[in-house]
Amino acid sequence: MAATAFDAAEASFLGTSPFTLRAHTRGRLNVGPDNTLELVWTLSPSAHFTIASDNLLLREDGSATDLRIVDAGADPVTQSPRVYLESTSGEYLSASDDPGKVLGWAPHRKAWEVWVVEPKTPEVAAAELLRLGFTVLPGVLTGDEIAAMKETLAEAEHGKGNEVQVRVHDLVSLGPQFVKPAVDALICGTLSEVLGSSVRCATWSANTLLPHATRSGLGWHVDYPYHDIDLDKRPPSDVWLGTQVLWLLDDFLDDGSNGGTLFLPESHRDTNKVPSAVEAVWNGGPDTLTAGGTARRLTQASGGTAGAVLIAHSAWWHRQSINKSAAHRRVLLGNYTPSYVVPKDSMERQWREAHDGADPALSEPERARFADLWLGSEHRGSRRGNYH
Repeated sequence: MAATAFDAAEASFLGTSPFTLRAHTRGRLNVGPDNTLELVWTLSPSAHFTIASDNLLLREDGSATDLRIVDAGADPVTQSPRVYLESTSGEYLSASDDPGKVLGWAPHRKAWEVWVVEPKTPEVAAAELLRLGFTVLPGVLTGDEIAAMKETLAEAEHGKGNEVQVRVHDLVSLGPQFVKPAVDALICGTLSEVLGSSVRCATWSANTLLPHATRSGLGWHVDYPYHDIDLDKRPPSDVWLGTQVLWLLDDFLDDGSNGGTLFLPESHRDTNKVPSAVEAVWNGGPDTLTAGGTARRLTQASGGTAGAVLIAHSAWWHRQSINKSAAHRRVLLGNYTPSYVVPKDSMERQWREAHDGADPALSEPERARFADLWLGSEHRGSRRGNYH
């Protein structure tokens, strides 16, 4: 890899706003406004680094590491910046779980590709959503939250589904831990930016792709409500009728082996047209989009790590892929619409079955958003009135 100049003073993503560098090795680098780096491993204590003039990372005590920033670029789809780190000693970088070491070395990795993920406000996330048809918000769910939900879902999935996948509906009946993600303030703020001030949740479920599958469960499609509207009746793309939101409970592996979502960037821009390559697949032709074509896959490298949330325009063309791995791959699925779109599921019934949204595990703002999203801003069907 050819080294390129990477001056912290000139790099736009080493500016005044902190951001996160996320690596494939389950570590992360936090960069502060003074260009101090904090490297955090999953099982190790954190350590602080600074960037020397020759792009070498220095430890907190000023000693040099064997790690240098050698290249920088941008993802061609999201335009999110990324940097590459390499060992200056010719050895290979890997994470170390030894508390006495910050960096370990092993012969299986020559370079470390690190993606820069800027903290997203609702305004920033919405701007990306409007431009690309999707946005990824990292680290929304914690490891403890994920573990608890996966344990509950494993029980709820028993005896359901087919050889490819299991869908669990009425998630709020499984406990408040399944309400909190749906009413997260960052998610709701982003949705309000694109759908308006009055947003409804139209569906709320979980989907698990089962291991060792030989086919996918769903081909190229759009989501509710667009899949229920004739092409010539759909409004233009600047009139949003819905968004589909995925909470990742597992990593979407970089090799695609556990069924990471495939999608067509910017395909939301023409809501009245089926992409020609998709039409060809429907007519029995080869799926050129998937096999080396223009489709993109959500993976760890592009933000598809456990705890992240993907928000997409409901007219965004996408499809499942096959989970060939030996492990389950789980997501939570929420569809959100403007209040004038009729919800797909019976959300009022779900709200009532969740003790009228009054679970003490929810904060007052969470209860209010729960009532707004499930009942509408007027709280029609509420037996307890408005929580505001």
